[in-house]
Amino acid sequence: MKKIFTLTLLPAFLLFASFTASAQIYWDFATANPTSNSYTNVSAGPLTVGNNNGTTTLITNTSPSSGYSGASGGNNAGLAAPVVGFDPAQTGYFQVVITPMGNNSVVLTGISFGSNSAATGPQGVTIRSSVDNFSTDRLTFILTNNNTWMRYAGDLNLTGLAGQPVTLRIFGYNGAGTATAGTANWRIDDLTINPQPLPLGLVSFKASLNGKVAQLNWNTTNEYNVSGFSVERSQNAARFSEIAFVNAKNSTATNIYTLDDAGVQDGTNYYRLRMVDKDGTAKYSPVVVVKNAKVLSASVFPNPTKGNLAITHPKAESNSFIRIIDLEGKQVKSYAVEAGAIQTALSVSELSRGSYVLVFNNNGNHSATRFVKQ
Repeated sequence: MKKIFTLTLLPAFLLFASFTASAQIYWDFATANPTSNSYTNVSAGPLTVGNNNGTTTLITNTSPSSGYSGASGGNNAGLAAPVVGFDPAQTGYFQVVITPMGNNSVVLTGISFGSNSAATGPQGVTIRSSVDNFSTDRLTFILTNNNTWMRYAGDLNLTGLAGQPVTLRIFGYNGAGTATAGTANWRIDDLTINPQPLPLGLVSFKASLNGKVAQLNWNTTNEYNVSGFSVERSQNAARFSEIAFVNAKNSTATNIYTLDDAGVQDGTNYYRLRMVDKDGTAKYSPVVVVKNAKVLSASVFPNPTKGNLAITHPKAESNSFIRIIDLEGKQVKSYAVEAGAIQTALSVSELSRGSYVLVFNNNGNHSATRFVKQ
């Protein structure tokens, strides 16, 4: 029974719904193709070699792996590594390509493999990637070139670009003596790579009122295995109910979502997103607010008036008031309205003759009507 090694996953970051899963891609080299891949959002290609010293058979059962926990024995992959110091143009390497689906990307968190280096084989290993054009050592190991199998493992923490394949190369260098061309002097087995999806990041969530429609906009990044977004509304910021469900795009690029709520209620509306993973787990966004002024009906009598006004209006809430504005837009009077009142009497005898606008403000909701002072 072959053992799959699992390394520690990279912790999540940003404001996110923590949708993570343990995953591994594993080669026991029955063939060059992966033996198993428990990560559904990427595909992995076959193992290949580069800068081979002559022609060798890649997969053989020569020197079966042994001596470390999980050694599968049987076949392994071999390479004729040139006896050179590290030089990307000459150093022999094993290579695998990991391709994300769609516009996704992954974090490659770790790698492990068994290694057997012959007397002329490598004494040093470095792992590099296509993310930076193979210019940075992601991991390095010291090998013992005495034909003994040993297992090597370490953290990669390598983030690929959205929608781009990631090529990993395991370079072997600093051989000794004179290597025979066409004869494998370095073998690997039980190659395991640990990928992890980036956590869902909520970049922004905004709401605004356009006429009588609430417009909701949110942006995300690093979506993976997300079912969608339950858009919820509340009148008191305590009890929310779903008004729509928007399916996720499941792309690690920046995703832009919009939703128009024609059912926006009078007064203050509170909105939030319930970000739902495919396994049912969920996280909530911050709450955003839209204030929708009520359409109020306020009337004045008599109109025109010589001094007194009786204003009939909806039941006043606390902090309601009436303003009187002249035709130049200047406020000339302001009156507090008693909470619970449905009619308010005012004297406007001190006003100059002319036309005015009376504005009834009921805790943020307002109505305006004209009257004439004679």
